[in-house]
Amino acid sequence: MPSNEKKRRANRHQFALAVLAVFFVVGFFWYRSQALERLGSVRAHFVTQEGSQVGPFELEVVSTAAERRKGLMFRKPGELEENEGMLFIFPREEDQSFWMKNTFLSLDMVFVDSDRKVVGIVENVPPQSTESRKVGKPSIQVIELLGGVVSKRGIREGMTLKVDGVLPKGS
Repeated sequence: MPSNEKKRRANRHQFALAVLAVFFVVGFFWYRSQALERLGSVRAHFVTQEGSQVGPFELEVVSTAAERRKGLMFRKPGELEENEGMLFIFPREEDQSFWMKNTFLSLDMVFVDSDRKVVGIVENVPPQSTESRKVGKPSIQVIELLGGVVSKRGIREGMTLKVDGVLPKGS
């Protein structure tokens, strides 16, 4: 009799471990898919009027109001590379405005209209500034890059933003 009880206990223990393993694996893949979805990114270039390209840049895409509010807040120096940035997608083309509250990096801001044309640039915005920054022209997308990258890479008004892949609509 004692050996049967030991076998039942061992079987229950193995079953419980198997159930936990399944939950762990399913939870891991669910969490990973959610993280990848939240951290969606695209590769982008700026194209001159002559057709030459500046880039590529790996841009995190933010398209909801909550994502746009957070933006690059709380990122520390060293957490963003020269070829990385954030692409803000808005629901409407209008004069967009940004500030740097809780942003610890100096940033360049590239404002892009619905034709994907660069309509304005604000360079080297100081960290933690609450001063509103805008270009006075309608845009539907804004790209934030590390401060100094726009000048270093030669990004200018009139260039076109070329994005590999499909972008979500702003909401």
